[in-house]
Amino acid sequence: IEGIEPLHHYRPEGFHPAYIGEEFCDGRYRIVHKLGYGTTSTVWLAADNAEGKWVALKILMAFASKDSRESEALHALQAGNPKHMGRTFVTTFLDEFFIDGPNGRHRCLVSEPACPSIEVAVHEAYLGVNKARSIAAQALLALSYIHSCGVVHGDLHTGNILYHDPKSAGGGIAIDKLYERVGEPELVPVLENGEQPVVKSLPRFWVHDTCFCGFEGVKLLQVQIHDFGASSLVGNQNTRSLAPMVLRPPEVMFDEEITQASDMWTFGCTMYEILGRWCLFEGEGMFQLRDTDNDDILVQMVECFGKLPERWMERWEEKDNWFLPNGEWRTGKMTKHRKYLPKPFRTFSERFAEMLDRYNRDEGVIEAEEAACLEKLLRAMFALEPAERITAEEAVNSEWMQRWGLPA
Repeated sequence: IEGIEPLHHYRPEGFHPAYIGEEFCDGRYRIVHKLGYGTTSTVWLAADNAEGKWVALKILMAFASKDSRESEALHALQAGNPKHMGRTFVTTFLDEFFIDGPNGRHRCLVSEPACPSIEVAVHEAYLGVNKARSIAAQALLALSYIHSCGVVHGDLHTGNILYHDPKSAGGGIAIDKLYERVGEPELVPVLENGEQPVVKSLPRFWVHDTCFCGFEGVKLLQVQIHDFGASSLVGNQNTRSLAPMVLRPPEVMFDEEITQASDMWTFGCTMYEILGRWCLFEGEGMFQLRDTDNDDILVQMVECFGKLPERWMERWEEKDNWFLPNGEWRTGKMTKHRKYLPKPFRTFSERFAEMLDRYNRDEGVIEAEEAACLEKLLRAMFALEPAERITAEEAVNSEWMQRWGLPA
């Protein structure tokens, strides 16, 4: 069923078969609705009966619960400087506990609720320049805070930047009022051969997601970075990326460590997408499907930013399809995405100019002076060598951020 987690993920070591009304921690948390799901977790809206507020309850797959890196990152973020400019734009971690269910032992992480992500708004023209600029600036401040805590996010994209209304979590936990606002849970029976299965590992019902907050009528958006499932502390980084292929930095394509510098590249792609409503690098398909191969993305990186460092060129098995032994481009070669593009070769400057011209905004435009500063900032994020990339703190102090991004 579209928009609902796959049933086969409910198995030993997989998802916990949570249900509306299920309680945890001696009745403190009670599930009232569903917020969504991810690769290794389901996320539920729950009533915190001890604090009298709504919370987001993330229940990890049992196998994923054995990895403590997300928990370590969240604890580090919670212990960071509360006066940092970016603190308010990062999810607030509230609690952690374990539950035992038919599919194993699951780690549960409690945080402030926030949704939806900005992804739909970015691509469907809900944002004018002013809102897009503000969201990009808030996200950069958030990343600066995350890095100040010694954390690598590892999966920065528009789907993990969520709209946040600080007032929505408080004001009591009257379920009838909640359902008036967001609707009652829509339950879909889980059936096998027309009957509900008796297997304990499966839920009795699927639950459709709800939108706890909305964009409608909002003049000033506040966002938060969420989902630290791919995060780690500096010194204990991952090498396997969960980020969409079109957002991965070159070092990750060659199985090098995911670092804070890697975050900066991915954030550059995300910032470009927020302001331009389109990905910098194209995958296959007119709707920017993010599933494509490394080679297509690497070729576009070379188009935009020049030849890759030699250590990567030596490891790039397919490079001879596009490059002569002397490093020059072959003629007449096309990557898979080319059939969807009007031009065979586009530099970063050309893509950036197209990004600025692509759509007329309802609220303002990016003038030439701002565009020059923005391009300079993005290029600093897209240095091919990780060590040469701008840091998040340096980006916050950039001319674009100081003149056009702040106050966020």
